[in-house]
Amino acid sequence: MRVELNIKNDEELRDYIKEAINGQVLAIVRDDVFNTVKAELHRKINLMSGDSIVNLMSSAARVVIKDILYKHFGVSEWDKTFIKPFVESIVEQNIGNTNWDKLIEDMAKDKIKKMIQ
Repeated sequence: MRVELNIKNDEELRDYIKEAINGQVLAIVRDDVFNTVKAELHRKINLMSGDSIVNLMSSAARVVIKDILYKHFGVSEWDKTFIKPFVESIVEQNIGNTNWDKLIEDMAKDKIKKMIQ
């Protein structure tokens, strides 16, 4: 039995093959970029002292936090007059209405059931 397949006019198959090839190329490029950045960071960090790394991380965290606060909340100065009420409101929203007695009791019951089984 002989079967011939002509894909010249099969646009859907051609698109599928193009997408598959594109996905493979992107995966390879993504891995290469990751490995290049990882190697460069490793090289730079090995040249730095522990204190320099801590200072670099603190500085980077400070810049990121300032950027997030400014972009999302319009806050240019962030001290405890902003941070404390902000954190308290988030905590209140998420766990303010929690019945702690019931929660602890339920957790204890669950733990005992697991120990018995």
